[in-house]
Amino acid sequence: MDYSIIIYFIAIFIQITVTFEYNDDYDVEQQVASQS
Repeated sequence: MDYSIIIYFIAIFIQITVTFEYNDDYDVEQQVASQS
């Protein structure tokens, strides 16, 4: 098992998770701003 590949996939997974969380927060703020 090549650990560098495992670390590479974990890094991508963390980056995608953080990106999705940021986008969710951004979408909520945009919806609130457009409603008011």
